[in-house]
Amino acid sequence: MKRRRPSRRAIRASNDRQQHFRVVSPIPTHWRPATCAELQCEPWQHGWKTIVPAGSIQDDYIRHHSGRQFEIVRSDDSANVAFYFPPGQVCFGSHEGHITKLEREPLFIHSELQRKQVMEPQAWIDKSQNTLEQLKKTYG
Repeated sequence: MKRRRPSRRAIRASNDRQQHFRVVSPIPTHWRPATCAELQCEPWQHGWKTIVPAGSIQDDYIRHHSGRQFEIVRSDDSANVAFYFPPGQVCFGSHEGHITKLEREPLFIHSELQRKQVMEPQAWIDKSQNTLEQLKKTYG
């Protein structure tokens, strides 16, 4: 016996009833920028080596504008220059994402249809458990 695919109308109707339960800590409201020292990032703790093309914009920046202490170390080829940065300095990655979590409760979000609702934690737990119980009864 050949199985029939559900109609698009039936699929759409079932998708309209989807619910989503999420616990989130958005970066803008639950995180803040952090320093290398706070996070004890690897480069800050142990120093690091950076290899850039000789005469490049990066080479010029490191030498004249970075404000960091460094030693020029031998590179494997003459097309590049290698810089060693001793520990205890702000690393080059700090502006790209050194962040630390604020002591703030996450957001408990329930979404249904086109509506999102931020809920109290216990209400969110109760609603998600009730939904799971209904699913168990329906799909066993």
